[in-house]
Amino acid sequence: MAKLPLRLVALLGLTVVLVHCDSDSMRSVEILVHVRNLPTDVAILKVSAALNGKPAMSGAEFTQQLSQFAVTLPMDGSSEGALELDVNALASERCRVASGRVDLAVALAHPYSEVELGMVPLSAKMCMLTVEKSGSGTVTSEPLGISCGSNCQGEFPYGMQVKLSSQRGPGWFVTDWGSACSGVQYGPGGVCEVPLTAPRHVQMKMSDGLCSPRGWCWSNPVPQGNLLNKVWGKDAANVWAVGGGGTIVKWNGSAWSSQASGTPRDLRSVWGSDASNIWAVGDGGTIVKWNGSAWSLQASGTTQNLYSVWGSDASNIWAVGGGGTILNGDYDPRIRTYTDPRMEMSCKLPGSPT
Repeated sequence: MAKLPLRLVALLGLTVVLVHCDSDSMRSVEILVHVRNLPTDVAILKVSAALNGKPAMSGAEFTQQLSQFAVTLPMDGSSEGALELDVNALASERCRVASGRVDLAVALAHPYSEVELGMVPLSAKMCMLTVEKSGSGTVTSEPLGISCGSNCQGEFPYGMQVKLSSQRGPGWFVTDWGSACSGVQYGPGGVCEVPLTAPRHVQMKMSDGLCSPRGWCWSNPVPQGNLLNKVWGKDAANVWAVGGGGTIVKWNGSAWSSQASGTPRDLRSVWGSDASNIWAVGDGGTIVKWNGSAWSLQASGTTQNLYSVWGSDASNIWAVGGGGTILNGDYDPRIRTYTDPRMEMSCKLPGSPT
């Protein structure tokens, strides 16, 4: 049986636009659908249809005159039969608030008909979460709803925090959750918590080793192969290591994850006053600071390589480096710079008198 397209037309008032076909063997049937019981927060109607059990249309959307719409079905005698219309009502952020379905028989003997579709409000607004996975392994959700590879899409209540977990068999591996969760995780499994205030699409991949933004991955050694120069930790769940090429990795108590340092320079040392105030220093006068959510470059006032950093608290940090360089400040942005004390010492605070 030939699969024939459906066309949907938004109607103003009760006006019906009929389609005239040039072929005598192909005519059309029109159905005007009156929609009842629409919730007040509906902004979109999403309509799908099947003819004789076979998909005929998917995902047509209406944003105006939501109380009625028309279906135009080009058909011949062989395509007559049972038409199923499924309608979902979406709020402005595209989460589902109601659904409805109507079944009817279509035939050329009845080229025009009208039906009523009663929408059934959902007990809770539901948002779709879709996982697009690459690499071998599976992803499951808590609460249940997603088990990807087989089922990579599920609906969850609006506002829920959905926990996604990656599995890949024995041994450690890398989970890159993309923009859904910052950092790349290395461990026997990965976790990403996704808040649902709108439909979400998570692109993630699993691999043997940590991957660069351009897609190059360490497969041996893992999680990465850059030289690590220094490690500092606040407690067993907050440990940082820094190294070559701007490498910063963090241990959260169960897995290592890479963090974007914002620099390609080698980092030589790391120290923090607490888990939200951490400094790393390195080549070319590089200083980066962790504020609890991201690393950012800090002005150092020198191009000398910096080899070590230490402080007494978050406002009194010291860094030392080549050429007798000593830096003291909080790097946000006040800095005091000292030259080689064996030669000549100067102390300058930007904006202060010399």
